[in-house]
Amino acid sequence: MSSALTGGSLSPEVCGEIVQWTRMSDLPFLARTCKSFQFASEKKLYDILILGNPTVAFEACRTIATAERLGPYVRELYVYQEERRFRSVTLNLQFWQVVQAAMNQMCHLEKLYIHDPSGQNTFILDPDRLNFQLDDVQLRMNWDDHVVAFLKDQRSLDRLTIMRGPDNFEHPLGSDVLPHLKQFVGAITVATQLLVCPLTHLQVYVDESSSVPLLSFIPRLVKTGATLRSLSIIHLPDPIALDALHLISASCPKLCYVGVLPFASRHRERFHRSLISMHHLRVVELDVTKWEPQPPPLLHNILTTELRVFCPSVEFIAFWVGMSRFCWSLQQDNWIYQPETGQSTRSEPIWKTV
Repeated sequence: MSSALTGGSLSPEVCGEIVQWTRMSDLPFLARTCKSFQFASEKKLYDILILGNPTVAFEACRTIATAERLGPYVRELYVYQEERRFRSVTLNLQFWQVVQAAMNQMCHLEKLYIHDPSGQNTFILDPDRLNFQLDDVQLRMNWDDHVVAFLKDQRSLDRLTIMRGPDNFEHPLGSDVLPHLKQFVGAITVATQLLVCPLTHLQVYVDESSSVPLLSFIPRLVKTGATLRSLSIIHLPDPIALDALHLISASCPKLCYVGVLPFASRHRERFHRSLISMHHLRVVELDVTKWEPQPPPLLHNILTTELRVFCPSVEFIAFWVGMSRFCWSLQQDNWIYQPETGQSTRSEPIWKTV
């Protein structure tokens, strides 16, 4: 092969441009042709590591742990077990030790997703072994001292997901943590500790076994009144939905988004009254799954018009019926139905975009 084709006479910029148009499956071969292509190819190969196959994850992390040049290329790391495609295996201590050793080399890591089925291998988050400041962290692991120490060390974090919260306020975070945190998804027991942060977007999961009931949590949101724009509540029980909305309107009247709220036809008047004080509300998501009979989607137009009488600032309403969503958008004082498309269902959730 000539030097021109192997990159011997090509600048690093040209090699990088060629790599950008090369299929991922061809990059390992291209990396072996010359030093210039090796650098550009490896940088693209290791930029985003999505490791759902435990065998591949182990080998990739072992390679990074032993080849120091590779770790700085990694900006995003996802470690989990994709059980639908690969046989489920027990991720042993050696597996997680190799993951930790690889993470130790990733000085430019920006986003981290870790799902440990056992939840117990939080030692990999030891801040003394890590050398990065993240923008986005998603952890499906048990809440313990390792997680707390890790979060206290992350001073640049913008987005955080913690699905397993503490029990009985064990392992508190303290007040001087995550000074730049804007978005949180997860357990109410964790969210309670983050209300001192400048949160703009918050999604909490209602768990009946939580040590912090939802109706006790909502009034505490007054602490975020100056910054919070969006509040999403998952699994909001029907019996407390109206009480929850009343508390939300009193504690967070400046919200621009609220959802997903169970919307009972027989309680519409009380529901609407709670919205009167929410003058900044632009987007609402409602769950009408339990309506009997179920109104056809085009009749949702009547409900949108009725709701806007009490809350004139609303310009987008989504109705959920089971797993189907029906969206209505206000355009020139007319409500227009917007059918969901494949592209729209894969886009960011509405609550994150407001």
